[in-house]
Amino acid sequence: MEYVIGLDLGTSTCKALGVDLQGQVIGSESDQFKTYHPHPGWAEQDPEEVWKVASRTIQKLVANISGNPLALGVSAAMHSLMLVDSEGKPLTSAAIWSDQRSVIQATRLRE
Repeated sequence: MEYVIGLDLGTSTCKALGVDLQGQVIGSESDQFKTYHPHPGWAEQDPEEVWKVASRTIQKLVANISGNPLALGVSAAMHSLMLVDSEGKPLTSAAIWSDQRSVIQATRLRE
């Protein structure tokens, strides 16, 4: 059976859905990752943890569906900021949309 995979990376949960070519859902999996708050107002995620959870979620979905996935569509509703090196490897955690450490700067810019 041929199918496509939809992957949604939310704020705390990764969800994967397998859909056949007639539009019928044929499988789903989900897993969670953590948001860390190392200081008041900070909200960060470990990019390696998010990657592992996404990979594991897709692998579980594929293992439970017979056939070949044809495509993968990805949705990520979170806006994150993360420094990377020249090879694209993370140098920092990902500051997510709910991180508040730039409130003072944002207020000054609005003024």
